[in-house]
Amino acid sequence: MKKAISIASALLIAAGCCSCSKKDNKEKDAKRSDIVTTVSSEENAEKKTESASKTEKTTADGKKEEKTTAKESTSAEYRNYKDSDFRKIDVKLTYSDKEFPYELECIDLSKLDLGAKIPLCNTGEYGDSLYNSEYSLAEENHKDMPEKGRVGFVSRSGDDLYLVVDYSAEIMPFYYEWSIFRYNIASKKPEEVYSWSTDDINRICGEMLVDDNTFFYKWENGKNKYVNAIDLDTLNERTVFENETDKMIHLYRDYDNSICVNLSTMTTDTLTDHYTYDSEKDRFVEDDAGVSYSIRDELDSGSLSLGEFANSSLLLNTDNYTFTSNEVWGNVAYSDDKRIIIDRGYQLDTYDLTKMEHYSSSTNSLGTVMGVRDNRVFLGSDEIYCLIPELGIVYKIAGDEDHICGEGYIMELGEDYHCNKIYLI
Repeated sequence: MKKAISIASALLIAAGCCSCSKKDNKEKDAKRSDIVTTVSSEENAEKKTESASKTEKTTADGKKEEKTTAKESTSAEYRNYKDSDFRKIDVKLTYSDKEFPYELECIDLSKLDLGAKIPLCNTGEYGDSLYNSEYSLAEENHKDMPEKGRVGFVSRSGDDLYLVVDYSAEIMPFYYEWSIFRYNIASKKPEEVYSWSTDDINRICGEMLVDDNTFFYKWENGKNKYVNAIDLDTLNERTVFENETDKMIHLYRDYDNSICVNLSTMTTDTLTDHYTYDSEKDRFVEDDAGVSYSIRDELDSGSLSLGEFANSSLLLNTDNYTFTSNEVWGNVAYSDDKRIIIDRGYQLDTYDLTKMEHYSSSTNSLGTVMGVRDNRVFLGSDEIYCLIPELGIVYKIAGDEDHICGEGYIMELGEDYHCNKIYLI
């Protein structure tokens, strides 16, 4: 039974970790871009301009000569691309049986000193019930004793990792005492920036995720269900969802990258309530989009086609070019001045701006894009892979429940299903 509770805890942790998957990060190696799901009707290419400049030169006899020259602007020409400009190459995937040839930077989180705190579940009558009752599953009595901090959830923002550190009892599947640490990858130093605790045993926390430097977490107290949001720059906190219901609350990132809340009963996964976070209103607003836990589930099962899901084209705007795709909807996973990578859920499209070639591969079995490094694309779901798009070579990095892929990192779990190591991608 202890193992069952640990697995339940792992599911909560994994739900938060896997959710962190797809929002473009402004501070990553790649230049992130704005995505608009409508087709532009105007060509807005900027042309190179020439300007006249005057220079003076002093001759040998002391006279000055004035010379006018044409000067070409140093700014690069603004370009407009559309997917039909590229020569499309269908690349069949080849699964390599060789060891992954690239080394990933590893951060051993198990060696960090994250302090210790006494959670509510270890105190008073709760501690007696947890450790001293005949039904106790605990191997050691921790009544009124502090619990060492363990990393249960990780999110990456550029050169920083945000670590959610759990101080709850090992056998408890919920968070009663936790903190957020900001870990700088360069300095290798963790700094506690936020802490949360409860004085009510029925007030518990669950799923967590980060979106555009905003940390979301769900918590509940009986029928009262909430989602709070914390600005990780200012640490400003507010409640962005509140509902009184007997239903289960599920916080997650949907297939189109939106942050969603679903309410469902214990007996069925059919949803009667579906909410999407509106950043302008800074709250979750109700919609009728949800009929199951994820649009992705329907896409995978074949019950929903992408054509039904979104008929609009994709327009990518950057400082140096625009790109328009008339193919079905997708998420721009990466873009710079040399290439564009679009994750369409069932296929990966890579546009090489130097060769004007379009590499397309079916990636339905590989999961979604979690990170891009050089010419390597990391994808993950139940297993974690690395794909070389132009070659179609696939390396399997991990394929067990002890590894979870997040945006920009791979997390290795320990025996207690908390995070031991992070591999940066």
